[in-house]
Order: sequence, then C-alpha cells, then structure tokens
Amino acid sequence: MTFGRFKRTLGAAVLLATFVWPAFSATPAAANRSLIGIDGLYLLGFGPRSPDAARDLMADASFGLVILDELNIALRYDYLELAAVVAALGARRPSLHVVVTGRNAKPELLAAADLVTEMTLVKHHFAAGVKAQPGIEF
Repeated sequence: MTFGRFKRTLGAAVLLATFVWPAFSATPAAANRSLIGIDGLYLLGFGPRSPDAARDLMADASFGLVILDELNIALRYDYLELAAVVAALGARRPSLHVVVTGRNAKPELLAAADLVTEMTLVKHHFAAGVKAQPGIEF
C-alpha cells in the first residue's frame, strides 16, 4: 500500500522518514544531517534529529506525501512522545498526506487517523522453516 501511494503522488516530492533502520543512521548522509534524494523520494533515517526534522519537513509544501515508516514501533518503545506526534499530525496542512506504518498503533494515533488498515497473517514462509532473509525481513 505505501509504495502504491508513493507512485500515485506524481508531481510532488515524497519524504520517507524511517524510525527503526539503525543501519541507515550510520550513513554519511545521516552523519551530515542531510537527506538522500532519489527521483523525488527523499530519505531521512532515524537519528537524534529525525523526529524534529520529519515534523519540520511536513511543513515543506514541495512534499505531497510523508511516509513515517515504523513510527508505531518508535512510539511503542517510547522513543518519541505520543502527544507530540499526534499534535504534529493534527497540525499538518490539508494538502499533505501522511502514511504511518508499524504494528501496535496506539489508540490515540488510531483516533487521529483518517484511514486505518491492519494486515493479518494468512500464510507465512517461516511456518515452512524458511529463515529470515537479508533484504526481505531485515
């Protein structure tokens, strides 16, 4: 769903702010506090400035879509203050679309959302003994 929405956001830049990719925060771009831009997609990895930067970049009118990847995980482990996140999402401009991903969304975030989907397990390759694979699970 997230990347389908990304493809449909033609003509506007997309910000992908990830909150649980520790390897990304070790890149030179993250160390220099810069965004990585790839054809209209701008990546912002998790680090000390990510929450503030994501909030500030939501105000940038050139972004039509902000994907807060695994934000629910960051909230679950109290890396971020829930009330501040809900307030920032509530204060976004009307033309900005925000996608939040991750399991176990807090009830307050669910209440603030316009659309909520939940994936349920139908079949998983782990049940057949397949181990976690680089590039797929991590």
